[in-house]
Parts: sequence; structure tokens; C-alpha cells
Amino acid sequence: MDKFAELRAFTHVMDHGGFTAAAEALGMSKAAVSKNVAALERRLGLKLFERTTRQVRPTTEGNHYYRWTRQLLAEADWADTCARALAEPQVAALRVAAPAELVEHMILPRLGRFLSSHPDSSVVFETGGSEGCDLTLSAETGEAMDGRPLAVSTHVVVASSLYLASHGRPESASDLANHRLLHLPSEQEGVIWTLTDRRGAVTPVTAERRIEMADTRSVLEACLAGLGIACLPDFVVARDLSVGRLTRVLPDYDSAHRVILSRTESGGPARELAMQFQSYLDSALREQGAPLAGRAGDLAP
Repeated sequence: MDKFAELRAFTHVMDHGGFTAAAEALGMSKAAVSKNVAALERRLGLKLFERTTRQVRPTTEGNHYYRWTRQLLAEADWADTCARALAEPQVAALRVAAPAELVEHMILPRLGRFLSSHPDSSVVFETGGSEGCDLTLSAETGEAMDGRPLAVSTHVVVASSLYLASHGRPESASDLANHRLLHLPSEQEGVIWTLTDRRGAVTPVTAERRIEMADTRSVLEACLAGLGIACLPDFVVARDLSVGRLTRVLPDYDSAHRVILSRTESGGPARELAMQFQSYLDSALREQGAPLAGRAGDLAP
């Protein structure tokens, strides 16, 4: 049996939270998906899912294996895309500058329909700077914001069921001091996060046990692995929350409301395409019910 077919079947079951949804996404029968996953389990000598008549849950081995297969398949798809591009006629590419987490979790899931309506277009994402780009996407706070508002995002506190089963669930923001926290470098000395409850009360969060990482993806992967509690953008954790890989902790608290902005740059052969993509992304976020805190117009002044 095709090894990549096995990996894709397993990864789609994890992505979509079940065999039926995975089969629909792959355009296969449920039986075919189940057959591929069973073949993978036999080949590995591991049980990747706990199956009951009502639900399918990944085992500990399945959760670990998923992190590797997801990255492997993403790289394989990227290699295919690069190879096909070599044989295609060169056209003006749309260059988009955006933080990596916006590209991975907000733009790529919505890119397919745009490319279907612009089949001759190429898109290049730049995550390290905006020089030479046609469109810039950013997540910003404050009053002096330059660009077209698309949506509002907020950071939410999350943890895996594995971590919560071993360490318990915090009942208040002050309880976080007794947990291991996963975070990016902080601008405030000693303060890891600043949380706000529904009444507007602000709580600075500190902790003795913590793991500091350089990028959002590393924090997410560490959280999925059960290493601690994280505070991440809602659009980054939306899929993992929806299929149960992560759980919202302290739902009455959130942090860091940011406006997602887009800005087209003047000049360049792809300016018209940039404006079309900007409008498409705005409408796609509205139509598909993006997992964000609200539309930009909902943000209180």
C-alpha cells in the first residue's frame, strides 16, 4: 500500500477529528481511509487511535506521530509546488509580507479559492520583512494603525488534555503561578502575560516554571505535546480547539486584542492582483466565519 496514502489518511483523520470528515476532505470512502490507517498501524506496530462506536481518540503515540506527519506532508506538498513552478511560464508574482502565524493559520486555509479564480497567478510569502512586497498583513494595537482592517484577534489561554490530566486545571489567573507556562519573550521584566477578565480587571501573570521560545509555532507544538499552558492567538489554536487537541483554560480571561490589517504598496506589476487579494481575504473572513474575536469594526475605541 502507498506509504504516503497511509500518512495522508492518518493526518486527515487527526486534522478533521474523525474518519467520516477525513474521507469527505480526501474525496475517498470512509472504508478506504480506515484501511489506510489500519495498514499504517500494522506497519508501525503501534496503535494510533482508540476507537469506540461513538468517537475516535488519538493515543499518546498517535499525537506524537501526528506532529511529524503534518510537517512531513506539508514539506512534500511544498516540494511538489516548487517542482511544478519550474515548468510553468513565469508571471508576475504577488509578494505578500506577513508574520508566519498569519500565513500558516489565516491565509493558507483560505488561499485555494483565490488561486482557483486566478489560475495563472503566483504568490510569494515573505515572513522576514516587507521590502519589495505588494501587500503587507500585520496584527497591530494602538490608535496609529495604517491599513485596511480585516478582523480582530485576541490571545486565549489553552492547554492539552494531557497536561491538564497530569497537573490539574487552573481556576483563576493567580493559579497560573503554580503551572508551567509556555511563552514568547516578554517586553515586561518578570511578566509573562497580561490577562483581562470580562469586567476589565487586568492581571499580570508571572511563573517560576516556564519555557520561553522564539516563535509561535514552537509554543503551539510544546502546548500540544503537554509541556505546559500557553496564551496564543485565537486563529492559531482554532483548529486544535475544534477537534479537541487543546482546551480553553480560564475562558473568562483573554489578552492582547490586535487588529489584523492589510495594506497595499504603491507601484509594481502585481498591484492590481494585490488589491484583488485584499478584497478576497476580507470577504473570505466574513463568509467563512473566521475564528476571531470579532470584526475590526467591533473593536471598542
